[in-house]
Amino acid sequence: MKKGHELVHEIQQTAAVFGRNKECTVVFEADGKKETAYTDGKEITLPSLPDNLEFTHEETMTMRGLLDHEAGHVRHTNFDAVKKFGDTQSEQAFSISNTLEDIRLEKLVMEEYPGSQKNFHVMRESIGTKELEYTRANKELFTTITAPAIQSAIIRAGTLDYAGENNREMYNILPDRFKAWGQKFADLARECKN
Repeated sequence: MKKGHELVHEIQQTAAVFGRNKECTVVFEADGKKETAYTDGKEITLPSLPDNLEFTHEETMTMRGLLDHEAGHVRHTNFDAVKKFGDTQSEQAFSISNTLEDIRLEKLVMEEYPGSQKNFHVMRESIGTKELEYTRANKELFTTITAPAIQSAIIRAGTLDYAGENNREMYNILPDRFKAWGQKFADLARECKN
C-alpha cells in the first residue's frame, strides 16, 4: 500500500526521467471531473490522489501505467503535427489517429523501459473492467463502421499481447472483419517511425 503523497512523489520523479530534456510537469486533477489522463506535451494531467488515502498495488500500477502512457506521448508524439491534423480533420478522424498513436507509443515505451509492460497490463486490465461492461451491454455498436468501433478494434488487437483478459474478451466480441482491420492498422501503427 502507498499513501497518496508517496505516489505523487514517485510519479513526479518518474515523469522527470521519462521526459528527459523536456520540460514537463505533472498535475493531479483536483476536481475529480476527469477520469482519464491526458497531456499537451508540456503538462501531464492525471486523476487526483488524496494525500493520506492508501492505494492498493493494483491502483498504484494503474497510475504508473497512465503516467507511462502520457509520458510516452511527451517523448514520442509530435504535438505540432497533432494540432495541425486536429485543425483540419473531423473529430472522428482525430480520435482514430490518437488511437493509432497510442499503439505506436506504447510499443516504443515498452522497448525503452521493459518494466512499463507490467504497468500497461494492469492499467489496461483495470480500465478494461468498465470498458468490458459497456461493450457487453452495447455489442450492436461494435458491428457497424463507426469511429468508436474502429478505435476499439485497433486498441483490442494492438494490445492483445499485454493488456489482459478484459481486453481479450472485448476482442473476442468483435466481428472477424473488425479483428482483421484492428490487427492490420495496429501493425501499421507500430511500424511508423513518427
